[in-house]
Amino acid sequence: MAAQLGLSMWQYGAGVIQEREEASVQSDLIGQQMQGVDKALGQLGGVKSKRVGSAKADYGFGKAKLASGTRTAKETLLSQYQTVAGKTGFAGSGQVEEMKSKGQEQIGTEFAFGEAGLMGQLGKELGGIEEWFEGEKSKLDLAIENVNI
Repeated sequence: MAAQLGLSMWQYGAGVIQEREEASVQSDLIGQQMQGVDKALGQLGGVKSKRVGSAKADYGFGKAKLASGTRTAKETLLSQYQTVAGKTGFAGSGQVEEMKSKGQEQIGTEFAFGEAGLMGQLGKELGGIEEWFEGEKSKLDLAIENVNI
C-alpha cells in the first residue's frame, strides 16, 4: 500500500510538472503572438499616416493644376478683352466691360466648382482610409481577444 501511495504521489508530481511546462510553453507562445499584434498595431498608424499624406498631396497637386488652368483662362480672357477693345476703339465700352466681367465670373465659378470637387474627392479618400484603418484595427483587436481567451 505504501508503494502504491508513493507511486500515486510521484504520478501526481510528474503531472504537475508537465502541466507547468505546458503552461510555460503556452505562455511563451501567447507572448510572441501579443508582440506580433503590438508590432502590427504600431505599424498600422504609420501606414495610415502615409496614406493620408498621399491623399493630401494629391489634393494639393489637383488644386495647383486647377489654379494654373484658372490663371491661363484669365490671361486668355484679358488678351481677348484687349483685342476687342483695341479693334472697337472703345476700351471702356459697356459691352466690352460686360463681356470681360461675365468671363471673369464664369472662370471664378468654374474654379469654385473644381475646388469643391477636389475637396469632395479628398473627403472621400480620407473616409476610405479611416474605414480601412478601423477595419484593420478591429481585426487586430479581435486577434488580441482570441489570444487572451
